[in-house]
Amino acid sequence: MQGQAGPAGAGRLWAVVVAAGTSRRMGSPGSKVWIPVGRVPLLVHTLRPWQDRRLGLAGGVLVVAAGDVDRAQALLRDQGWAADWTVTAGGAERHGSVRAGMEALRARGLDPADVVLIHDGARPLADAALISRVAAAARAAGAAVPVVDLADTIKLRGGEGQVAATVDRRTLAAAQTPQGVRAGWWRDADARWSLAGLDRDPTDDAELLERAGYPVQLVPGEARNRKVTTPADLAWVTAALGVAGPGERRWGQGLDVHPLVAGRPLVLGGVTVPHTRGLAGDSDGDVLTHAVMDAILGALAWGDLGEWFRPDDPGVRGAASLTLLARILDRVQDAGWQTARVDATLVAQAPRLAPYRQAIRERLAAALGVDPAAVSVKLTTTDGLGFAGRQEGIAALALVELAAVAS
Repeated sequence: MQGQAGPAGAGRLWAVVVAAGTSRRMGSPGSKVWIPVGRVPLLVHTLRPWQDRRLGLAGGVLVVAAGDVDRAQALLRDQGWAADWTVTAGGAERHGSVRAGMEALRARGLDPADVVLIHDGARPLADAALISRVAAAARAAGAAVPVVDLADTIKLRGGEGQVAATVDRRTLAAAQTPQGVRAGWWRDADARWSLAGLDRDPTDDAELLERAGYPVQLVPGEARNRKVTTPADLAWVTAALGVAGPGERRWGQGLDVHPLVAGRPLVLGGVTVPHTRGLAGDSDGDVLTHAVMDAILGALAWGDLGEWFRPDDPGVRGAASLTLLARILDRVQDAGWQTARVDATLVAQAPRLAPYRQAIRERLAAALGVDPAAVSVKLTTTDGLGFAGRQEGIAALALVELAAVAS
């Protein structure tokens, strides 16, 4: 990872993910971050958004229980993240784990001007947009915390189980993570907390800074950025991640259109079709594969292609669309799904695609991990009508059925 320069005077950007808790309220042995969610541990879902190169992280530290260090290192290697992330053992409580993560970053060259984003390992729904928002605020203000408004009326408890008062919730907010802070601020605030001789740890890093007199900028959080604390939280997050239930099936539809331009090969379903022009696009312009990808995302309510593959992503420029499909399928498989059937339609006046239909079916089927009999590719024209009829472009539609992988 390459750290971004940031505003004047700002240093690099780092991450600390703390996952060393005992998960007492979950009622599960060991840390809840190792509970399978789909076909991978919860921790994989938490760490995945942090691998987005556009965040500009200089690196990260994963803090786990001492007995989980080897397991965590193996996870990072298996996921291909070990080059940028290291593992260290945490403390008995959250603050001790954050301190251990900060010490690990100091060994990697952490500077007081650098910004560190500190995140709970049991919050798997913090996406790259939220991470970027907190990072930008912490760089500008020195420290930032994402918060969400409270929806319920808040009561202050009194004696004998009675209400003491009703609190104006407009003055309150629920704090989330990641929380961002300049490394020098955090170290000074930590030292001040220790000198104060308090009999408890700070509940989060924002409180640590507040007590030391540092300003903490509020940043809009996200309601779906829920922390897994109880079995009910786990069930909610599992559903939000689109994880398959036993015997479950889902369907999605996709549509894509690309213009025909000179000087590019025509790629459809991963097969290069001889033609005088090809499809424009940031990738290879494979409109059929894009429609299938869009349908898969739709089946799981995972957004659209524009959210997954932005034009400024260096991994998209000139990429083979089947490679991008493989990235989506990795996530689909982690969530416990497999492709069952695809029904696609190509809309093109020219060239004549019938001679290449079987090759397209076979190539697409191989990429999806299914038999060619499960992939239908229909061909049609518009009888000269519209952009396709004028040979200005090609459209593709796809319907995809996903099935839960049998356990």
